[in-house]
Amino acid sequence: MDFEKYGPYILEETSALLAIDSPSGMTRQAAEHVRRRFAALGCEAEITRKDGVLVYLGGKDKSNAILLE
Repeated sequence: MDFEKYGPYILEETSALLAIDSPSGMTRQAAEHVRRRFAALGCEAEITRKDGVLVYLGGKDKSNAILLE
């Protein structure tokens, strides 16, 4: 990865996410932040019923996916 190019963005987004008060079981605000940021990048993202963020990144094979937690 080109840290010179992407480093400032990564640090900015990490700082913004960590600044959101989100104790266990109260993560809606953090999830909404993540959803908005993915949407700004052009990705389809939705918040699940347990405040997870589901992001569709596209690809050729919908049966071959990846899950990050």
